[in-house]
Amino acid sequence: MVDFLLLTETGTFEFSARHVSLGRDQRCSFRLPDASVQPLHAEIVEDGGRLFLEKRHRDALTFVNRAPIHQRVELFDGDLIDIGPWTLVIRSRHLARRQAAPAPAELSMEFTPSDPAIVKRVRLPKYRTVVSDDTSSSIIII
Repeated sequence: MVDFLLLTETGTFEFSARHVSLGRDQRCSFRLPDASVQPLHAEIVEDGGRLFLEKRHRDALTFVNRAPIHQRVELFDGDLIDIGPWTLVIRSRHLARRQAAPAPAELSMEFTPSDPAIVKRVRLPKYRTVVSDDTSSSIIII
């Protein structure tokens, strides 16, 4: 069994279970009271010493590290889980840290920001910022 913490704006919640349900229903292990959250939205499941996030409703918008998930995705220490207006950070000494994905070639090239042929306007959704200090294991969600 993998022990883990879910960190939110409102506090830190400790779990020691093979299965944690996330949703707005009162029967869920971790309740997320918001109309945009499905009654049973997703589940965190332990399988062979690893944790996975599984989407449980086809209309459940669920993100891991700001990328939408469609089925099951493995969770790593420090991953962000976005469900509705909630951002959860998973922390566990039993989980490895996610290896950073290499930057796409088009993003790693050298360019001059003033070059109008390269600069593009991108509209990004508003997200809260997560600051992690690995030396003190503290996380602040802003």
